[in-house]
Amino acid sequence: MTIVRLILLCCPFVLLARAAFAQDAPSFDALPPCQFTDFAQSQADDNVIVGAVVYNFYTGAGCQENLDVTFPVASVPKLFVAGASYEWIFSQPNTLNLDMSLTFGERYWMGGTTDCLNDSYLNQKIPFYQLIEVMVACSDNSATWMMMDAVGWDAPNQYAERLGIEGLGQIIPYSEVDRLKLSMIDEQWNKVPASLASRYYRAELVTGLDAYFDVLPDYKRREEIRANQLYFDTTTYNTATPRALAEYLVRLNEDSYRDDVQGDVARAVFSAMLLAPRLYSAQAMPGTVSVGGKNGFDYGLVAEVNVIFSVLDGAERHPEAFTIIFSRQKNLSVRNLQRFGGDGTLEVILRQLSPQMVEMLYPNYVHPDMVNTRQLWSALLNRSDVLNRCWQDYANNGYLLEVRATLVDCWATSPVAPLRAGDDIGLGLVLQNLNREDTRVNMVFTAPNGEQRSYQTTRFDRESEALFWYHPTTATDVGTWQVDVYINRGWVFSQTIEVQAK
Repeated sequence: MTIVRLILLCCPFVLLARAAFAQDAPSFDALPPCQFTDFAQSQADDNVIVGAVVYNFYTGAGCQENLDVTFPVASVPKLFVAGASYEWIFSQPNTLNLDMSLTFGERYWMGGTTDCLNDSYLNQKIPFYQLIEVMVACSDNSATWMMMDAVGWDAPNQYAERLGIEGLGQIIPYSEVDRLKLSMIDEQWNKVPASLASRYYRAELVTGLDAYFDVLPDYKRREEIRANQLYFDTTTYNTATPRALAEYLVRLNEDSYRDDVQGDVARAVFSAMLLAPRLYSAQAMPGTVSVGGKNGFDYGLVAEVNVIFSVLDGAERHPEAFTIIFSRQKNLSVRNLQRFGGDGTLEVILRQLSPQMVEMLYPNYVHPDMVNTRQLWSALLNRSDVLNRCWQDYANNGYLLEVRATLVDCWATSPVAPLRAGDDIGLGLVLQNLNREDTRVNMVFTAPNGEQRSYQTTRFDRESEALFWYHPTTATDVGTWQVDVYINRGWVFSQTIEVQAK
């Protein structure tokens, strides 16, 4: 049994025939240098180093950089936890299946403000398939910890070794990472349960710590940053080389053609990745592709792994290309330190590198013609707060089908409000005739200077759906914006909207 639930509805790229796909393992050393570090240092300083592999399976185009340099990559090794978990389940069909569950107890509650498994889920049973999906798509650390306890902490590294993947550091639960970092400040943390350490590290919760400290800890940000620097400088946990991830994606792609356990594992890993949103290095990817991803964030680092599909044949998962970007600030005692969230130094650099990667992978890309679809009932642009007033009434009524027509009328009759720089551009979509199948919606907001922000969302098991999306503008984003919508990689909507100076 697998969790593969994704369905092909269009094929926008003209690709080489599948039979032309070279089965020989690619020689990444033969790829030209990416020179991404030089670009990053020109945008920031010489404190930044980038490792990369960009590769098109069908054309052999791409580049590489710092192939065998070890990078701390935060959550990226969760891909190997996912692979080991699927292998563990699929190889024991008589005793295990994806619908079996584990209980999310307080032992696993880590307290992160963006965690998918937060305290509202305490004591609930969470199915394996959901744990693995949120581990990859939501990068949930508690789900990772639970699955690693289930399969064994050595299982992800052993799984990688069986596949012949070298260049990985020891993969450990991220609760242990939190505790190790805190122990760099005070060795007493080695005696504290990992869940308590994580709740302090991530949310400054001190409940239960009085049993271990005479004076409750109250660390400053600079102490935490110094601890992170020491952790990165002295440990190799959850690290990887770009080559290791590239070889893993090649192996998954090869296995995805197989009709056995390893084939099921490969397709399931790709399917879980396809639930992730597009992030920085995928921003320039056209709306006619689906991007599966896994990212990692920490002080001074952003790591991203993306697999790119223009064809999703039912249960098949065969990517046509991938991009791996590991970026790091070597010295964390800098003013422009990359932090969690927002447009940090490294996130901006990855977004600037995105068009370069697209040009390598698709140098002859031709945008397809717009298609008519019965799946798009309504689409309109307006200032975000105007659309949101209608949306709130719909949301407050539990997203009921009978309220949806009222939402459409409200959106349609709301006058288009002038947008000023700094306002949010709102996009309202109402979909229909989805046939309770996998529906993928890509939304591309192109700024007056040509830069784009692309968003990707998935709807399963729906017949109809209303979506409200928005994109912020800045003080310099004055001029004509273009917004394009793709449903299942078909271009179905395009409209411009003016953003005026304040």
